[in-house]
Amino acid sequence: MMAAEQEVVVLTRDENNKATVNLHGGTLQSWVHNGTEMIFVSKNAVFDNKKGIRGGIPVVFPQFGPWELGPQHGFARTSRWQCTSPPSTNSGGDVSATFTLTDTDATRAIWNHKFKLDLVVVVKAGSLDTSLTATNNNAAESFSCVTVLPCLHHVCRLLMCISSQPCCLVSVDWTYIDSKTEAEEKKTRTGGKPQTVSKYGTSKIVL
Repeated sequence: MMAAEQEVVVLTRDENNKATVNLHGGTLQSWVHNGTEMIFVSKNAVFDNKKGIRGGIPVVFPQFGPWELGPQHGFARTSRWQCTSPPSTNSGGDVSATFTLTDTDATRAIWNHKFKLDLVVVVKAGSLDTSLTATNNNAAESFSCVTVLPCLHHVCRLLMCISSQPCCLVSVDWTYIDSKTEAEEKKTRTGGKPQTVSKYGTSKIVL
């Protein structure tokens, strides 16, 4: 079953280079590079706006794996996102769009924190860039969370990509920005680990 047209946003650089983001879960469900689909989505994926989409690049937040407070891998992948910055093209031809998820009565009922997630997707001539920023909207307290952007590639096409040009697929660049002090700390990790988002703070992941 395919997603309805109104449920997705397509970023088109040209007919052979484009990406599709589903507003259910903010999941990137397609990236066509030089005319070839690079992202795996299971043939058994269900697009019912209830379950998480099986495949693509889902947004894992605020928990990875089983979670005693709510659904496995958190609620971001099953929540309705908004396209807050529609696809636009820069002078170099790259196309970008921003998708946002904020706390609701439903999220606060199981995880009582105020937050905002901003997912930025950029389709370039030779790559796809995704970044996720988690912002704590409660100046009175901090919270801990796990945020992951797991990417499911078609394996044989991924190997072709690696052999033809250098690309980083394992390393995740975490940038912690404390907007109160303007201090910035960068770390490189190889997996999702708990991050504490302090008051006035932003945690950013670039895949």
